[in-house]
Amino acid sequence: MRENPTGSGLRRLPQLHELEQIAESLNLPGVGQADLGDDATALERAAVLLAHIAAWAADGAQTAKHGIADYLLQSGRYAYRVEAVEDDSRRWQDIGGKDGYGIQESADGPEAFAVAVLLRFLGHLRAHRDDYEYLYDEDVHVRVSVWDVHSVAGSWPSMRTPKDLPDPAKFAFHLAANKISPHARELRTPRQVRRHIFD
Repeated sequence: MRENPTGSGLRRLPQLHELEQIAESLNLPGVGQADLGDDATALERAAVLLAHIAAWAADGAQTAKHGIADYLLQSGRYAYRVEAVEDDSRRWQDIGGKDGYGIQESADGPEAFAVAVLLRFLGHLRAHRDDYEYLYDEDVHVRVSVWDVHSVAGSWPSMRTPKDLPDPAKFAFHLAANKISPHARELRTPRQVRRHIFD
């Protein structure tokens, strides 16, 4: 916080727009009227938002004690998860075991990385198609969801999280369980899946 312009040496509360800029840069949610009531003043909103930022900072300091945090926070690192759904169902299910999820570095953007992961997984299906017979015997769609882990770091304080962060390889499951939207998705239709496996 800055010095009080009166020269008294007292610290002042940052203005609301300054805190909102900080929250936006940290990917933290703002504070709306619904959080405080319709008669909340700008000062009250600023105080609450400052508390949110302080809580985020405290949580980050605690998390930094774990080696996983340093691993995840490096930029250019993506969490991904491969799923399938039958044509007549709305329930996506994880497939591929350890080949169907993970965390990986890439210089590509999330969209290009999603395409690369899905093509790699379809290549895995082709090489092990006896293990995935149901994928081409039924009308099954396959998709990959991708999260830029560095970008979602600001959402950690609001997540339903255990004391320690989860296994990094399974971080995509943790993000999905906390309803953090992926940054990219790539999908293949049943016809495209079969063509990739057999052509």
